[in-house]
Amino acid sequence: MPTPPGSSPAVSHVVQPHTHGHQDYERHARTALRGFGLRSTPQRLAIIKALSEAHDAGHADGGAHLTVPEIHDALDAAGMHIELSTIYRTVATLVEHGVLHAIAYVDRPASYGLAGIAHHHAVCVRCGTVYEISSTALADAMRAIEDVTGFLPDDLRVTAHGTCVDCRNQPAAAGED
Repeated sequence: MPTPPGSSPAVSHVVQPHTHGHQDYERHARTALRGFGLRSTPQRLAIIKALSEAHDAGHADGGAHLTVPEIHDALDAAGMHIELSTIYRTVATLVEHGVLHAIAYVDRPASYGLAGIAHHHAVCVRCGTVYEISSTALADAMRAIEDVTGFLPDDLRVTAHGTCVDCRNQPAAAGED
């Protein structure tokens, strides 16, 4: 039976920076997958590693989520050649079991990130950049839901859509308001 997203302590190991070398990282990823009742296949480990590296780099440039084609490109660049269809199937399995989460867009492919640390998202509608927002930043909103309605939420997932500072500083393209 899959563990609900964010409830497995093993997942937090997957999203930690892997500064202790490849063997340490792989051990943590295997533990996390086992925590979700999944086998540690080379494809799953590679996809989690690609998203973990994007997550680590993303805190510097504002983005930590990748589309399936971007995951494919990252794996190719690392010398791991996995068929695109295999990546789609593997990502779907990892989302279904709560290892990854998806951000759906109206006009571009979905992007995926690690689900091990509770967080929310701010998505730029012009360039597609995804910013992660700590769950503690919205703790007051969670309390307000209970105060106003008496409803006690178990989970809160917020995706704010708007325009990032870089896009606001650029002139709008023809046809945009």
